[in-house]
Amino acid sequence: MFFVRAVFAITIMIICSLSMKSNAQNKFSKYEFGINAGLFLYQGDLTPRVEGAIETPSFGINIFANRIISPSFSLRTNLSLGSLRGDDSKYTDPAWRQQRNFNFHSSVVEVSESLLWNVLRKNDVQTGFSPYVYAGVGLSSVNIRRDASRFNPEAFVADPQIAAGLQTDLETDPPKNLFVLPVGVGVKYWITPNFAINVDASYRITFTDYVDGFSKAGWSGGKDYYYNHAIGFVFKFGRSGEYLDCPAVSR
Repeated sequence: MFFVRAVFAITIMIICSLSMKSNAQNKFSKYEFGINAGLFLYQGDLTPRVEGAIETPSFGINIFANRIISPSFSLRTNLSLGSLRGDDSKYTDPAWRQQRNFNFHSSVVEVSESLLWNVLRKNDVQTGFSPYVYAGVGLSSVNIRRDASRFNPEAFVADPQIAAGLQTDLETDPPKNLFVLPVGVGVKYWITPNFAINVDASYRITFTDYVDGFSKAGWSGGKDYYYNHAIGFVFKFGRSGEYLDCPAVSR
């Protein structure tokens, strides 16, 4: 525990040291609250598209709170509620997807913590555009429901490994929780000093090939991932006129 606190304290000190603006010149609310809504897109064995399964999008929402640390950096705590879907039958090229005919769906409840870098050092901005990039860590609770009932084994007699792989997959329980690394980009447009429109696009790196419930029969040879594209609102709150300073770190 001491080591974790020490690393956290050192990290905050480094981030604060990157700020070139004087604290005395930066008075504003240090907390932001936001909510946005958009699409969750799965990317894995059941879609040939690098950009994800755009044929089977799912709706989702994000609720988040930002703690501003400096003009350049903030910490975001995010709760995502959504779902993922994939379906071989949505694709006619290559033709074998119509014969394999796997599909799945899953709910997603994700909690994550990310470090945001404001590209223009405008966390204390009053109006206008404020672009950012971010990366973090998170945990997703999923409820994966796979379906291979439409699989046509006769179409794959020349490749018996597909049927054998499917048997292995069906004997393997899908994960209930996923460790994820969210990375993303976004922009806030401040209409007033306390209200902004927010557009955000993010990508979730996972460490499993079973997000869709299939792996050995999937042919991908890689991990599964998912995306989120959303639009919403951000509100600043807290005492107005606060100086921008770093949070105290207890020992």
